[in-house]
Order: sequence, then C-alpha cells, then structure tokens
Amino acid sequence: RTAATDPRGHVTTYEHDRLDRLVLTRLPPVGTGLGGGGPPAQYTTSATYDLVGNRLTFTDERGHTTTTVYDPHDRPVLQIDPAPLGYETRTVYDAQGNVVAQIDRRGIEQRFSFDHNNRRTAQSRAGLILERLEYDEAGNVEFRTDARGHVTSYQYDQRNLVVAENRPLAAITQYRRDAMGDVVYERDPEGRETTRGYDLRRRMVRETNGAGETTSYAFDLNGNRTHVRRPAHPDAPWVSAYDGADRLTSITDPLGHQTTFTYDRASNLTARTDAEGRTTAFAFDALDRRVVHTVAQGTGDEASQQFRYDPSGNLTGVLDFKGQLSTFEHDPLSRETRRTFDAPSVPTGDDLTEIATAYDPNGNALQVLERYTDLITGAPGPTGAPGPTGDLEILQAFDDFDRLITRTDAYGETLTHSYDASGNRTRLVDPDGLLTRYAYDALDRLVAVTTSGPGGGVTQYSYGRDSRLERVVHPNAAEENTTYDLAGRTQEIRNTLGPALISSYAYTYDPNGNRLSQTEDQGAGPELTTYAYDPADRLIEVTYPEQRVTYQLDAVGNRVEESTFDLSGVLTGRLASTFDERDRLLRIDDLVDPSASGQTTTFSWDLNGNQTGRTRGGVARVQEFDARDRLREIREDSTALLLTFRYDHRGLRTRKSGPEGVVRYTYDQDSVLLQSDDFGNTVAKYDYGPDRLLSLSHATEGRGYYLFDALGSVTAVLQPSGTLQARYQWNAWGEPRNITGSSANPFGFTGHERDPESGLYYARARYYDPELGRFLTTDPFEGTTDDPPSLHRYTYAKVNPTVYVDPSGEIAVGVQEQEVLGRKIEGLQRQVDELEPITRAQTESGVRHPTPELEQRGRLIMELEQAKRRFAEGEAFFSDVATFIEESEERPGVEQVARFIAESENESIGRGLAIATELLGPESCATASCELMKGLGGSRDVAEFLEAGVVISADLLVAPELAALKLDDLGRLRGLQRRDGPAPSTLSNKGARSGVARSSTLDADVWSQDPRTRGRMIQDELSRTEYRDWQETDSFPGFESSRNFEAVDWHLGGSKRVVSLKTLDTRIRTLPRALDSLRRNIRQLARVEVDGQPAAGALDLRVQPGGSGHPDVVALREYGRDLGIPVRIKEFP
Repeated sequence: RTAATDPRGHVTTYEHDRLDRLVLTRLPPVGTGLGGGGPPAQYTTSATYDLVGNRLTFTDERGHTTTTVYDPHDRPVLQIDPAPLGYETRTVYDAQGNVVAQIDRRGIEQRFSFDHNNRRTAQSRAGLILERLEYDEAGNVEFRTDARGHVTSYQYDQRNLVVAENRPLAAITQYRRDAMGDVVYERDPEGRETTRGYDLRRRMVRETNGAGETTSYAFDLNGNRTHVRRPAHPDAPWVSAYDGADRLTSITDPLGHQTTFTYDRASNLTARTDAEGRTTAFAFDALDRRVVHTVAQGTGDEASQQFRYDPSGNLTGVLDFKGQLSTFEHDPLSRETRRTFDAPSVPTGDDLTEIATAYDPNGNALQVLERYTDLITGAPGPTGAPGPTGDLEILQAFDDFDRLITRTDAYGETLTHSYDASGNRTRLVDPDGLLTRYAYDALDRLVAVTTSGPGGGVTQYSYGRDSRLERVVHPNAAEENTTYDLAGRTQEIRNTLGPALISSYAYTYDPNGNRLSQTEDQGAGPELTTYAYDPADRLIEVTYPEQRVTYQLDAVGNRVEESTFDLSGVLTGRLASTFDERDRLLRIDDLVDPSASGQTTTFSWDLNGNQTGRTRGGVARVQEFDARDRLREIREDSTALLLTFRYDHRGLRTRKSGPEGVVRYTYDQDSVLLQSDDFGNTVAKYDYGPDRLLSLSHATEGRGYYLFDALGSVTAVLQPSGTLQARYQWNAWGEPRNITGSSANPFGFTGHERDPESGLYYARARYYDPELGRFLTTDPFEGTTDDPPSLHRYTYAKVNPTVYVDPSGEIAVGVQEQEVLGRKIEGLQRQVDELEPITRAQTESGVRHPTPELEQRGRLIMELEQAKRRFAEGEAFFSDVATFIEESEERPGVEQVARFIAESENESIGRGLAIATELLGPESCATASCELMKGLGGSRDVAEFLEAGVVISADLLVAPELAALKLDDLGRLRGLQRRDGPAPSTLSNKGARSGVARSSTLDADVWSQDPRTRGRMIQDELSRTEYRDWQETDSFPGFESSRNFEAVDWHLGGSKRVVSLKTLDTRIRTLPRALDSLRRNIRQLARVEVDGQPAAGALDLRVQPGGSGHPDVVALREYGRDLGIPVRIKEFP
C-alpha cells in the first residue's frame, strides 16, 4: 500500500524497503501558521529494521529518533529516548518471557514475581513490596495483599465472575448477576441496595437505588442511548439523536430545549448550536487538529481564536480572541518546557511573560522559572532586551516512587512530605517547621490528623463501611455526626459539644436527588428553607425563612428574571437581565421601581469573555485581566485601586494586595496552607482533613475548628474552649444571609475563599459572583457534548447549587460523589501509574497470554474512568461474541463461538471473565446440542436458558463435544437457515478456486514476513475458510465507494455486508501510527456504499499470537462502535 486517502480527501503516502517494510510515511501537507495558515509543510516519520524485522529506530515528525535494542529472542530490552535526552528504559525477562524487571528512566527498578503458571504473585519497586497476589484453583485472584499487609479477598461464582469483594474492616460488597454475567443486584458494605435490569443485548435499561428511585434508559437499534428517564419526571426524558455513523447530533432536555452538533467527514465536531440558536464553530487542518474556534458565529458578537502545532501535534501557539499570542515549546518527549505570553492589554510594569520548566527523566517537574518583565518602560537588560523585574524559582524533589517530597515555592517557603508504603502521606512539615501527622486505616482512609502549635491536637475521623464520613471528633471533644439516607445522600449533620447542640442540618430530596428542604438549627431553633426545580433539574425557587425568591431561566440556563416576594406573597423586587449572543450579561434592570436611582446595573466585557466592568448607581468598577485571563486588578470609580492579585505557573493565586495589606499564599498541592504578610511572617495556617478544611491557626486569634453543612460550606469557627467565634449562613448561591461573630477565617460557601472587599469567591481557575450565580470569566473546561449544561461558559453548578459544587472553577461535580470519590480517584490513579511500566513492557514484547498486570491495570483504568465520570455508565456494551455472530450472515458454529470466546477473553483486558454471547430462543434444536447447552446452563430449562443467554467459559474449549457439534445445529437453535448445500462462489474468491484447505506457506511463521506478504498470506487463508462464500471486491462490479478508497476486501453477495481485513504486529515501534491508520480505516468503512446504499461494514483485524491483549488495540472496538463499525480482533493463526 503506497497511499491512503482520508474521508476529507487528504492523502498520506508510504514508502517500503525491498522487504516491503514501512520505512517512510509522508503525512498530508498542513499550514504551519496560526489557524492552519502560513507556508504548508509535509511531515514525515521513518524507521529502520534489523535482519529479522525488529524495528531498530523510529524517527518522529520532528526528527527525534528513538532506538530499541532486542535480545536474541527478539524482545525489546532497551529503549533509548531521542537526543539530547538519551534516557534509557530497560526490561528483563525470565525464561518463560515474563517481564521480571523494569528499570525506568531514572534507573529505579520495579520487579515482578510469577508462579509456575506464569501468574504474577508479587510486585515491588525500589525494594518495597507493593502487592502480593494469591489465586484459587481456577486461576482467579483470591487474595490481594497491599504494601501495608492489608488483605482483600474475592469470591466467584461457577462462571468465575466476582460475587463478593471482602475488604478489610468488614467492607463487603456483594453482587448478583444474571445469566449473561451482568450485575443485576449490588449490596454495598452499609447494606444499601442497587438493582439493575438489562435488555437482551446486555444494555442497562433501568437502575433502582436504595431508596426505590428508578432511572430508565432506551436505545436505538445500533445501541446508542436515546432516552434517559429520571424518576422525578419519567414522562419528560432527556432525548438524544444520532446520525448514520452513530454520532450524537442532538440532545433535547426535558423542557424541549435542543442542542445540536455537526461533524465533518472525518467525524470532527465542526459546529455546536445551543438551545438559544447560537453556534460555536470549529475548523481543523489536514491532520484533524483544531486550528480555529469561533464563538457566536454569524452574529455581531462573533469572535475567533486560532491555534498552531508542531509536527508532532503539540500545541505551539494560541492567538486568543483579543489577539494576544501565547507560545509553547516542547522537548523531544513532548513535555512543555517553555511558555511565553504577550503583553496584557494594560501592562502593569511587572507582568508574567515566561514560564520555563525543567524535568527529571520520569517527567517530574524539578524546576519552574516564572519571569516577570517591565512591559511599560521596556527598560533594557544586559542583552538590550526589556529586562525582567524578577525571576521567581520553584524547586521540587521526588522520591523513588515519583512522589513529591519537597517543594520550595517562589517565596522560598519549603514543604516536606513523607509517605507510608501504600503512598498515603503521613507527615507534612511546613515552612515554619511545624509538623502535621496523618494516620490511615486498613482501607487507606484518613482516620487521624495531629496538628502542632498552639491549640493543636488530634482530630479523629470515622467512616461507614461504604467509606462515607460519619463522625469527626476535634481535640476539644466537639463532634460532627452525619447520617445518610438509603440512596447515600446526606440526611442529617449534628454538631455537638458534650450534650449541647452547636448546630444541625437536616435534608430531604426529590427522586432525582435534588434537595427539597434544609432544616437548619444554629442553636436558636430550627429554620426551614425549601427549594423547587424545573424538569431539567435547574433551581427555580427558594423559600427562606424571611422571603421567597423565584428564577426564570432561558433555554441555556441564563437567569433572565429574578423575583422576590415576602412571606405574604407580595412582590418586593423583580430584576430582568439581558445577555448577548455569547451569554455575557449586559445589564440588569429593576422592574419594580425602574426610575429609582441606581436600579440599573450595566456590565462590560473584553473579547476573551472576561467581565471588565460593572456600573451600578453611578459607581463604576473596573476589572483588569492578565494575558492568562486571570483577574489582576479591581478598581472602584476607575481609579481607586481596591485589590491586586498575582498567580503562579499553575494559575493559583499567590499574592493579594488590598485595604488590609498584602497577603502571600503558600499551597499544599492546590489548597492554601499558609497566609503570610509581605515580609514572610506567617499570619495564618490551615490544616486539612479528608478533602476539606480542619482548622485555622491565626497569629492573633489562635486556633479555630471548622464546622460545615452538606455542601462543605463553612458554617462556624469553634475555638478550642468550645466558644463559637463566628457563625455563617449562606443563601442557595453563596451570598451571606447572616454572619455573627468575628473571625479572620476567609473561607465560606463550598469551602472557597471569599474576598469581602469585592464579594467574589476565588475558585482557583475563576472568580465566582454569588449575587449573579455566575463566574466572571469563561470556563477553561469546554464541557462535554452529552451534557449540555456543562457547555455553558458562565453559569455556576449547572444552575443547581444545592446538588453540585465546583471545586476548581472548571467543572461541577455532585457534592455526595465528591466526598466519596476524592480518595478513590487518588488511590486508583496511583495503582494505575504503578502498573504502567510493566504493562507497557509486556505489550511491547508481545506477551502470548493475558497477564495479571494487564488484567489488573485494565480493570483499574476502567474503575478510574468510571470514578472520574462520577457515575456508573450503566450502558453495557455489546459482547465480543455478539459482534462476532452479527458480523456473519451465516451464524458460526458452537465450536467457532467457543474458540472465539476463548481468544476474545485475552483481548478483554481487565475483565478476566468468560465472555457471554446471546443465543436467541430456538425453533428446534438437535438433541446433542441442546444437552450440551443445558449442561452449560446448569439446571435451567433449555428454552429459558436459550432465551436468557448462555455463558461459555474459555476452559470449555477443551470439551470434545464442542468439536462434534454441527453448524446446522446452531442454525436451527437461532431459527436460521444454514446454507450448507451451495458450492462456494467462484467470483474472485481465490480460496474457493484453489480447492486447498490450508496454504502450506502458513506452516512458517507468517509474522516473520513483511507486512504486504503477511497480509496476502492471511487473506488467502481466510478466503478459503471463514470467507469462502464471500466475494473479493477486486472483481465485484456492484461495489461502489468514495474516491481512492481501498479498504474493503470482501463482500457478501446479495447483501450490503463488506469486510476490511487488516493485519497488525503490535510489537512494532510504529504502533501509534499504525493505530491511527486503523482508525482512519474505520472512518472510511463508515462511508462505504454498495449499489448506492450505505454498506454494513466491519473490520477484521488479525494480530500476532499474544497481541490481542494490547490495550490500545482493544480500544479500537469502542472506537468502531462509536462509528457503527464492528471491529473483530483475532490472533492468527
């Protein structure tokens, strides 16, 4: 193959050596300038090989060459990164080919032990044993012992599916599965039950939580989820529509508001039109990289930003909507090393212009330099260029597990960390030398924090068996006790000191999980607040003890009207808001008394979407932003400086200057640890418990312990003596309703820092205005297409502030989910990272069996992604066998199905379970087949068994009965007519014409051949066997496709079914490029036509023995499924 044309007509060309090995790839020409313009360039990649076909070098698009060295068994043992880095990664194997050691770029060794069945039994790094595994007789992991010696055990059913996970501290999760192996019942360690129902294609169609609230789902014929019916409004579903390539084209919310999506021929999202009809457009270059982003297209508010990339696809330049240019540089491993910024629209004389980063071999950032420059005077430095006003240096060091052990910030403040064997942080020494100690239980949950200094002591945390926080005991014996309902939602929080009640909060919810009421008792009696929502779960009404507030929202969630009533129902205020085509708030008018002075508020914005001004009652506030769109200054009446800010390379606020003086911030990760004055004297220190504040230690006020509501909002600061220093009450959006007492505490709603001078909350990535329920700047996170509320650039918490919080100013998360998932994500990520080096080595070396490392890492990755998405996807994917069966017009025999199951099990990394296949109810069946299947299904009636589905385990492959089954038996079982009689077609079917059952050339190792020869050999063999009744497309006159399309190899006469055969050796160094080619092939298949009609295309991918378990190869199935193209992956021979 010398060329390939993608669906947009862009051509990639290939050159091969005399052995037909790919040595040069020329990518389509692309513009090298911003927005895809500028002089065009054509990038290439190249490779060299040894005499047996191992790839020795690979040179990427930027000319960086990676070298690989192999042992006598052709296994990679040494990888040398491109110059000038030259880092080395080494791999060591045992006699069976198991990877027993991996030495990373820093020279740190990770070792693995295996039993006689080549199953991993232990893993260590830097001499520390991280994990031990024990197996049952069936090869399932029975016991898993972590680095601290804590044991988790697993129980399995007869199909080797997990039915119970027994973690330490009696944290037992139980499962019940249906005949297909899907979990239909789950009981968490606290006894909360979840039930699920599935259709015959293993898609979850309903889920009921412990409170009996059911969410249901519906799907189209291609398996796309089309309807989501939530329990509070089951007759008002979320509806999704898809095009012929199974791409999401619209989402309609329960109120009928529709968001639509448009794609180009390569499936790039080119336009998104919101429910108000405003379009955001995207343009892509020939390599499918986004080069232009246009907002409010076709309106007077239209604006665009442009992007530029290096040959490897790293972002090198962004020209934002204001015309400010940021540039980026990367090293040979594509790590960002330098970032520069244009002058902001209003320079200050001390602006950040450059960030430079230096890394260790493993990619840990060791040094960060922040350069600040006088851009007003341009005072020349030693080189004659504008001189820097100062370089700020951040230094970091890491241990042998790539964990941060010291960090010195730009102010010279140093933090030191220590960890236990499981990676939990056990000690923190702050810049003042004060030590904070952390203790953990057997489930790695934080159970004690010991603070030092005045008023310090031990704070203890207790959890339910489901890891929800239930009890906090402070050093002064004050307690916080939390209970949860059957759905796991916070039911009540009680804060007490001895028998005395400090405060309490009780909550009720609707079936969708929206908060209906809060009963708050701050010691003076209960106060009731109630809430109401529209069918799209947006907050539209709040009734406080003193008034009722209603909100009218437009289709995308902008608050267009806010009305206030007293408790007798009399209207006391009504505000109407106007927005532009970019959802920027332009003005607020008082409709009750429009003539009153100061009742109209107007807003101004820059092109980047930053709120630059607000005028109310004749008083103008001006807000200036830096080149990174961080709020830098706030001035009143355009001249009086109110506040100034500075931020570090991560975008975290490190300095605030205002009427109360200068505050400098030192961070523990992304949380404020210290506040200091401009001379470096510590003013306040903050300690943290599990994912939230614990206490404040102030230089003049002393120690104070924090109390919270269900959202994590600060409700009180309690002194060690038990005296309440301050109480806080917040409205639904975070505005203070009542503050009593006095405290230096700066934290408030949902735990964010509140600036009282401006009334804004600093939410890290952005500032939040609770009066408006909006952020001042656009969201850095673009949102996800399947969640329209997340696409809004300004609204807070999806317009539902009682359910969602925004920890970073970038993405709204459910508050209950945040509490439970915070540590879960951290733990899962750590385990995934620890397994990455060994699984990479195994896949690169072409392992011939599914290793425990691959299975475990795959399982962890799936759990991690599920946790990050914050909800169980619920949609069971099509089984591999169902896809296999559906690809064939003539249903395969039981022997073939069983063999495919066994082989597919290797491909299904992380499942480690037998794969199920659906067998629909029979019209009739042969006795032998029915008896065998009855045996497989246990004692169930045959008809019931076949209707429900059958699970065939890989070990059944050895059963001699399988080989004796006839194809027509299965055909009758499925009610199909088996065509055994007709002779194979002679239309261009080389296998059929040859009359040979198997080519003798396949006795040799087909994978030692060059790719082109290998492909011909495998195609000839499959034409004689699996595709003997199919026509090769080279002489099939009815075949039509797009121009230059060469992807189809077989067509089944009389149907629309076509198959593309591809072969792939997963051990090659150009695997990423090969995978890109396969993805392009899948996209091409989605456009194939037969007789002018869309074809039913499928990709048949054959890989070398052991290659089917490569995670990147397995991921092709999901990619194909998204485009409606089944991908069959099978090892050959």
